Amino acid sequence: MKNSTIASGATVALLFSIVGPAQFAPSAFADSSPSVAAASKTIGCGSRGAKGNATIYDWGPGSPTGGEKKVTLKVKDTRTDGRRVGIRFYTKHSGADWKAWKWRYNKSGKGATKTWRTSVLDYQGVHGIKVRVATFDGKKLIKSCTDTVNPSG
Repeated sequence: MKNSTIASGATVALLFSIVGPAQFAPSAFADSSPSVAAASKTIGCGSRGAKGNATIYDWGPGSPTGGEKKVTLKVKDTRTDGRRVGIRFYTKHSGADWKAWKWRYNKSGKGATKTWRTSVLDYQGVHGIKVRVATFDGKKLIKSCTDTVNPSG
């Protein structure tokens, strides 16, 4: 029994190292073949003091809409103004309102880029994605921009 637990734990650790961070690396999608192009979609925009993007993996024409989707979010502070910048990801399922996921903040100052690797899960399917990039003065949103796309876009 002890050996099977150790073997099972080793399998989980091995799967994590194979499926984990390496899957999120941008170079993993450097190939421009149609099957790879359908595997991910990056959207983004820039606003006064902030620039950011979101990449969703295993999403787009020909990809299943349901289940868990891996997401990488990046936001860069582009001004010396003492303000923090943030990024927020949204998903939409067929015929529904947008679901807003939590804000991610970069408080590191001009030139700093923050990256988050996360996932979203919507059993009704992800039929649209949106990213919002913003500059904040404290908790007050000062300026923002959005970019939106659906699976065929």
